[in-house]
Amino acid sequence: MSGSYTVGATGTYATLTAALADFNSKCLTGPVTFLLTDANYAEAGQLLVNSPYASATNTLTIKPAPGVTASISASVTTYLFKILNGYVTIDGSNNGSSTRDLTITNTSGTTPGVIWIGSTGVTPITNVIVKNTILVNGATTNTALLVGDGTTNGNAGYFSNITIQNNSV
Repeated sequence: MSGSYTVGATGTYATLTAALADFNSKCLTGPVTFLLTDANYAEAGQLLVNSPYASATNTLTIKPAPGVTASISASVTTYLFKILNGYVTIDGSNNGSSTRDLTITNTSGTTPGVIWIGSTGVTPITNVIVKNTILVNGATTNTALLVGDGTTNGNAGYFSNITIQNNSV
């Protein structure tokens, strides 16, 4: 798997859930970009990013397609996005600038979180970027963004080169 793929009603993948399932299960041969072409994505559950093939060459970028203002939402009692490997970028700008054209919302009223960047064991997660997004919790009973151990919320983890930039939380 390598290249740019559209995600939306008429895209390569209908949902981000389906796109990430493919990303996590296929051999990667280069960078992958998922371009969000619809305005709204109502996902059925947690969005897991956990490819064993991710590397400095085999990266993942999730972003709105040019000119699209997108919203991703689901109701999960944990974090909507759970990133368990490195070399992942979530860029909310639809034009390569610093505009915030992507809103990610966990609508659950019970311990909703939005993005969890989690290391597993002592293997560090490196090169994760979350920028130009709007992150919204469904309640104040959890954090919107967590960088910590990938198995136990609240424990420290191992990280290098994590960038959190120009987000509204």
